[in-house]
Amino acid sequence: MLDKEKRKHYKNKRKTQEEFEKEVYDLVGQEYTVIGEYVTGKTDIIMRHNICNREYPVKPRNFLYNKNRCPLCNHDKRKIAYKGDNNLNYKSGSDITYSLSKHLRHYIVDWRKNIMRESYYTCYISGQKGGKLQVHHLYNYNQIMLDVLKELHLELKGIFKYSETEMINIENLFADKHVKNLGVCLSKDVHLLFHHTYGNKNNSIEQFEEFEKRYSSGEFINEIEKIKNKITLNLQKAKQEKKNKKMKVVKLKIKKPKEIKIKLEKVNGQEMKRCSKCKEIFPSTKEYFYGDKNKTDGLVSACKKCDRNTNKKPRKPKYKPKRARGEATKGIKNPNAKLTEKDVLEIVFMLLNGIKHTEIVKNYNIGTDIISHIKSGRRWGHLLDEDTKNKLLKLKCKKLNEQLVREIKILLIKGEKVKMIADLYDISEGSIYDIKNNRSWKNVVITEKDLEEVG
Repeated sequence: MLDKEKRKHYKNKRKTQEEFEKEVYDLVGQEYTVIGEYVTGKTDIIMRHNICNREYPVKPRNFLYNKNRCPLCNHDKRKIAYKGDNNLNYKSGSDITYSLSKHLRHYIVDWRKNIMRESYYTCYISGQKGGKLQVHHLYNYNQIMLDVLKELHLELKGIFKYSETEMINIENLFADKHVKNLGVCLSKDVHLLFHHTYGNKNNSIEQFEEFEKRYSSGEFINEIEKIKNKITLNLQKAKQEKKNKKMKVVKLKIKKPKEIKIKLEKVNGQEMKRCSKCKEIFPSTKEYFYGDKNKTDGLVSACKKCDRNTNKKPRKPKYKPKRARGEATKGIKNPNAKLTEKDVLEIVFMLLNGIKHTEIVKNYNIGTDIISHIKSGRRWGHLLDEDTKNKLLKLKCKKLNEQLVREIKILLIKGEKVKMIADLYDISEGSIYDIKNNRSWKNVVITEKDLEEVG
């Protein structure tokens, strides 16, 4: 561990631009150049890879210590490092052809698709449509690969032992040799049956014609199911061999001995309890133990003396009682108050005389909801007596009768405006719209006699 003085020194010290460029040059040489400005080890800085001329952001500490280099070039190096002879799973000897044949199969994908389209995705022998289909080479696949190498005067090697120009020539010539007449569309079962009878090497067109005749005669009816059963058995054996190789480690679970709980006898018809700390016996009451609802007994395991020694206090109630609202926020003392006591008394006088809320609001910068609260006694109720409160509560909106509704409907038929009718009868505009649209007072119907009487 470093001393405190050294830690302070390292905290205050920072690298300069020149020091960072020098460290990069000592580590990499002229392969990379620093473009951005160095701030700290955690802030990104722009670097340039001089080989591919790519600029990318990276953290300085990751570049120096974690070896974070150009993302494109580093990705390609990793691919090459684990391919071919360098791969741990690479098989030498007779399996060299497999690595090359596996690589060349990617260049036949379009050829396969074209053959399946021309055959309308049906098997040439069984006539099966759709399902699992494959393309069969009438001329052996590996033999085509060997012919390509003979024409180019090359030998069988690993993929990465060929040069770039040699590999391009192999790929192009191999794709050109795959002509339309070279393949046939077959179902997976029929394809397996063919190679099961004739093998996977040195296949020819004559073998395929012979197989077609034997299949049409009904010779291979029962053999397809036998081949499927063999494949399933081989897969099961392979899985069992893998399981046998893996050694199973069995962990013995040792059970702990259970603690023997001794029941204490009652003394004078009262249950006793033992303290978990001092191990003394006391009667199980709240005189000796604090209460706890989560326990089965409803008591704490330790006695009160042991709790006091460990500075444990009795539990307080979770919720405190709410404070009652004081007189500090009433009336004018409230900072949000917009009215004075005189204004409130004037509003009450206007309400008792039957003045509307909308007319009262024009003299004060308040809304109609505040006046309704004053009327109901929710606000400024401490200024009013009980008699005035009762009078205000008795004030209600003017109720309508059948006669008034008939008069309103006649005015609406004549074409009078809704606002004028509402001011005339001291009613809200919404109630008149309800009458107009037959939402209310549907039983009142106006006849021609009513219109003639009005004239």
